[in-house]
Amino acid sequence: MASWSDFFDAIFVSILDEDNNVLYTETPPESPDWSFYSMLYQVPPGISKIKLEFYFDTMDGLFNNYPGVFIDNVEVYRNPAVPLSN
Repeated sequence: MASWSDFFDAIFVSILDEDNNVLYTETPPESPDWSFYSMLYQVPPGISKIKLEFYFDTMDGLFNNYPGVFIDNVEVYRNPAVPLSN
């Protein structure tokens, strides 16, 4: 089954380790204004640093004369019960 992101602009959020290996990638669900999105991911044991990558793809050559996407208010939380380093 085709996803909405196969036809319209899409943003992908990836979590990478410090060697740039992709640990997880997610596409936010369809939203008319993409005003708020939250994701939850459990970092595997042994990973002490992560990077967030935001990738925007227009999927086609139509209507691309606009600013694109703006990202702000990014928050990353660490569960104190799960240490991120050895």
